[in-house]
Amino acid sequence: MLGHSVAASLNQPLKNFVVEEDWPLLAELLAETSDRFQKEWPAIRMRHIDGSVCWFELASTKLDDGAVVGALHDVTQQQLARKELSKLSLVASSTDNLVIITNAKGEIEWIHAAFTRKTGYELQDVLGRTPGSLLQGPETDHETIALIREHLSQGRSFECQILNYTKAGIPYWVTLHISPIHNRSRRSGTLHLSSTRYDQDPGGAHRSQAGQSRG
Repeated sequence: MLGHSVAASLNQPLKNFVVEEDWPLLAELLAETSDRFQKEWPAIRMRHIDGSVCWFELASTKLDDGAVVGALHDVTQQQLARKELSKLSLVASSTDNLVIITNAKGEIEWIHAAFTRKTGYELQDVLGRTPGSLLQGPETDHETIALIREHLSQGRSFECQILNYTKAGIPYWVTLHISPIHNRSRRSGTLHLSSTRYDQDPGGAHRSQAGQSRG
């Protein structure tokens, strides 16, 4: 996993492969002195032979003779995904628009506070759900829904106007902007950043829910 040969790794302290800043965490993991490890295994950073940093979860058990037996689980992709999502969330938090971030399957991973204020949905209500299953209702235009699905499947940016519904079933109009964010480091491949501008124009109910695509 780290590119080192077995011969070069034998009889080497594990910390020789760990990023120095994580040595205290490694010692704590090996000593099993923290109750928090019963619920989660924090990731430690280790150096690949090429100098790059990888993240691993370490599960270990002490033997009667004081030796330690452990297993490493590579969670590098998950850590990169969390960092990417954190950066996107930070940027999205600076806008007053209703923002949703979904994964490549279209499942919601993050929502902006303005989204909660407008729709009534909290993060725990929407995680793993698709925006359409939550927000579309009886008067939402089926052609617009089909247009959204088409552009999502093609990985294209687009915008459209659509009638959505709050958690309480109250309809509201929005101008929807969706942008795919491609990242090869993510195992899932693509995030989708959805930003919607709440339309308070009372004439919106008479508008067409037609959309426009972009590149």
